[in-house]
Amino acid sequence: MEFLKDYDFEIKYRLGKANVVVDALSRKAVHVFSQRDDDHLARIQVELENGPVQDYEFGDMGILRYKNRICVPHDEEIKGTILKEANRSHYVIHPSATKMYHDLRQQYWWPNIKKEVTNFVL
Repeated sequence: MEFLKDYDFEIKYRLGKANVVVDALSRKAVHVFSQRDDDHLARIQVELENGPVQDYEFGDMGILRYKNRICVPHDEEIKGTILKEANRSHYVIHPSATKMYHDLRQQYWWPNIKKEVTNFVL
């Protein structure tokens, strides 16, 4: 059983369209640090610390972002959590692979995201 104290969160009031669903990666601090476990992302982080890297930046809490989207490490558990949360959202009723992909790609990036979303939905 999980408790609220297990999550690193901050409650903020946002009006209308600014009220967006929380990122799955930001729920537990353990997910934030797993970017460093991915060799490709770790290499980009080192390059970024030494100077600008095209399309990459550090976002809030030091999270690596690609074109303003969270870089998801090559970790099946994290990707699975993101896909499951997107699929079982209270606002979505069995989204198509295309709809789910377009929704996820607004916030997340990883290689072959479209293929993985399609395989998950089918």
